Amino acid sequence: MTRTLGMLALMAGLCLGWSTPARADHLDAKLNEEMPRVVKYLKDKGYKNVGVLRFQAQRGTGKLGFSVGPINANLAERVENLLVVHGGTDKGPLFGIIHDAGQAAQSQKVGPWAHSEAERKKLFDASYPLAWGTDKVKADAFLTGKVVNTGDRKKTTVTLECFSKTHPALAKVAEFTLDTDSSLVRDLGYNFALSRSQQQQVQKAPQQKKQQVLDDLTLDQAKQGEKKQQQPQPKPQPKPDEPAPGAPVAPNPQPKPGQQQGKIIPDNIAGIKFEIRVGADNVTIPEASAGDTKYQIACPAKGQKITMFLTNNADKRRAVVLKVGGVNTVDQQKDDSLNCRKWVLEPGKRFTIEGYYSGDKLDKYVPFAVLDGEEAKKIVEELGDRAQFIQVDVFEEGGGQNPPGDDKSVTARALKPATRKAHNRSYQDLRTTMMKASRLKKARGRDGEEIIAPDPASPGLETRPSDVVDFPNPAPIGSLTVRVTPKGQAPQPQPNPQPKPEG
Repeated sequence: MTRTLGMLALMAGLCLGWSTPARADHLDAKLNEEMPRVVKYLKDKGYKNVGVLRFQAQRGTGKLGFSVGPINANLAERVENLLVVHGGTDKGPLFGIIHDAGQAAQSQKVGPWAHSEAERKKLFDASYPLAWGTDKVKADAFLTGKVVNTGDRKKTTVTLECFSKTHPALAKVAEFTLDTDSSLVRDLGYNFALSRSQQQQVQKAPQQKKQQVLDDLTLDQAKQGEKKQQQPQPKPQPKPDEPAPGAPVAPNPQPKPGQQQGKIIPDNIAGIKFEIRVGADNVTIPEASAGDTKYQIACPAKGQKITMFLTNNADKRRAVVLKVGGVNTVDQQKDDSLNCRKWVLEPGKRFTIEGYYSGDKLDKYVPFAVLDGEEAKKIVEELGDRAQFIQVDVFEEGGGQNPPGDDKSVTARALKPATRKAHNRSYQDLRTTMMKASRLKKARGRDGEEIIAPDPASPGLETRPSDVVDFPNPAPIGSLTVRVTPKGQAPQPQPNPQPKPEG
């Protein structure tokens, strides 16, 4: 029986960090540059309706696969969003763009298409919703691809591929190589934690070199974190009383960040301790085999209460983004963690997270749930492979770099589900909203043709809430990815659908 953690909305409290201006990673900027060529390829082929399926990824010495890290799922969404932006003009779309192709494919019992030509053919018998309006269409072609980060890991190669009903073999549409920055490191599912001396290196670096120093150190620690490390089993801990969200508790003594350089464990992610409790019992988060997500837990049984804890054992305050199923536990944000609202924990503080929090004062939440049967099937259809991942990203203040006009200001994954639902009545409305959220603007090329260029002046759709604390120039200093695996079932290569908005 399939079991999966159900995720529909996330958490917030009185200590939420906000930082501006927003920046995204090099990957979104490169995708934005390549998309006009991708659109031209699809248009020249005469495809009328195109969908995007999940990407494979390869990290380090591991194998190419569909469950390497968050990027397997979120890259499909980012490509789809940029297809909307580039795949038409104010007059209308050049072709139909399918929304969440995997959701419809899976609901119509399409199997592991990546490894079976027969299942791949079934994709073209299914009906799919367009990204705007209410029409359903048959697909003429699908985009997918690979993200490969091997060798010294300093460079990452992204390949976009296409297949159609008449040409089921994968054809290369575009390929590019980019520097591996800290955002891509997190998306690839690397675990890392900068030591105290490394954090100081970033702080002391000249402003124009700060981001490069941070990216280099992050990648170095990520490679160290990939090494298999034997750990003693943690001693059973007493069951504490349930604290209120955000309530301070006396933390257990933990090693200070940097005492175990290169060794990233759930108990110490740059000073943050991450815990999961099922019912009344704390869950051990063990290491898994190399080449896949390093830390994995089996999905709990249906009906058990799921609680997560964040404890700051560092001597400075930390900001944390906790994502479950690719969605921030604060306000359902799906942007890069650097741009998301963050939990801000003072030294010694512990936050209890019981679900997905929302509302003007962040006083509403939907509890984490374990579902099975038809309920689990619905969630898998909504979230796809993202349902497998829990991601903890830790930030230090004052160590990042946000220069005005940074070409990395493009973000291809910033549109929240509720916003998208409100603006998908027409292609023009969705495109305008997507451009604003992605911080893009229309411009003119050398020959007068319309192009889409970064708009550093745009703040996007987000507004700064009044009940937050400042956490300026956050620098990522730690990240841990945990994969939640269904008991007795190997993960299937399904594409990336979005969660439905609550209500």
